[in-house]
Amino acid sequence: MADLTIFRVYIRDGQVFVDVQHYYPDGRPWFQNDISRMGREGGLHPATQNGNGRWILDDDTLATVVDAVAFRDLPEESRRNIDNAIIETIEDAEGNVVSRAYLPEGRSLKRDTSRLRVDPVWVFLRTAAWQREQGFVHNWPEGMDRRLNPDVRITHTQEDLDFASVVEGLATALVGKSYNVAQGMAVEVDKR
Repeated sequence: MADLTIFRVYIRDGQVFVDVQHYYPDGRPWFQNDISRMGREGGLHPATQNGNGRWILDDDTLATVVDAVAFRDLPEESRRNIDNAIIETIEDAEGNVVSRAYLPEGRSLKRDTSRLRVDPVWVFLRTAAWQREQGFVHNWPEGMDRRLNPDVRITHTQEDLDFASVVEGLATALVGKSYNVAQGMAVEVDKR
């Protein structure tokens, strides 16, 4: 018996929705809910680093790194400019800042456009598992429909509209699949 099944994926107002049917342990339908993600997540790509962990910039150079001693010796305005452009602070075991990596003015981080910064499929499945657990904790009643009212408008941006199809395309692979929930994660099982 499966704990949940994904039965639909759709876009509305720049958001991607996954509809989930949850089941009681004996296989009877329990409740339905939807999970949404902003479409703009389809356009967020992780920054790239080289083999030594240094951040790569959009012009294929490496981000500037300044150590703590050199930073301390800089004029106040330079320190403020660096603090406003920090990508990462590197600390020692005691939590003291050892160095700072920052973006030089006019530069941005190079992005790995072959993958998304956050895997929406993982997020949908993890959220479905969490919602199931919440149903047990709060004793949600049978037949409860926890889906968004279709008359409610969702605030969105053009970026949501532009990238929603990317997230939808990835999530569509979930439709018709069934999952059991174990230790907070949804694990695919044979169909019901």
